Amino acid sequence: MREQEAIGIMTDLSPVDYTDLTEPLRRSVMQLHHFSSDGCVVTSAHSAIAAVFPGGSAERVARHIPRRRTTAVHGEALFQEAEDLGFSFDTITTQFVYTEKSIDVTVPVSCSFRKLTIDDRTFVLDHYTLLDEKETVEHLQRGDMIGLEVDGDLAGFTGIHTEGSMGMLYIREDMRRSGYGALLERHLISTLLSEGRIPYCHIIEGNTKSFLLQQKLGLIPSSIPVYWG
Repeated sequence: MREQEAIGIMTDLSPVDYTDLTEPLRRSVMQLHHFSSDGCVVTSAHSAIAAVFPGGSAERVARHIPRRRTTAVHGEALFQEAEDLGFSFDTITTQFVYTEKSIDVTVPVSCSFRKLTIDDRTFVLDHYTLLDEKETVEHLQRGDMIGLEVDGDLAGFTGIHTEGSMGMLYIREDMRRSGYGALLERHLISTLLSEGRIPYCHIIEGNTKSFLLQQKLGLIPSSIPVYWG
């Protein structure tokens, strides 16, 4: 299959730089839209992700990026070419990937995890503003969000975006600086590893705390920025 060939080539090129293309392909949540010696474009009904390979032509790859509600491109050259074609980008991120096979998941006796349900909708909407209500409900219905309870109280949550990246991490203000964010992400990483998946995330440029958290947990940063619009 063409998808397997693309996954294999991108994995050989880098175990970190192309994870946001290979994992959605591996899980069949996005489709292969373009694949050549120049680069790769994967798409879903609502999003497109594009990357240029070393020595490839950003101009040729950019021509294959379809219009979607969300578009992500790897690297400044592809960013410039896509902007020349009328795409607009407003966020720069660094991709972090967990490349080990296991992670320590020691949990304090006061803590427990559970999948959030539609009954938790108000708590999520009150504390995470990057998703609208429709998207939040969809994530909760799919079981994509995990909550951390401390002594029976919901302290925070994290989750998996539709394409497969980790995100949506939130800890209540009165419970911060206690290591709960790291605990939640460790649990999510362990869950993904148990399912045979590669944990990865995108951290917005300037979010120093999140950068430091990923490094503390052992995730590897890509040197290629990812632009979102």
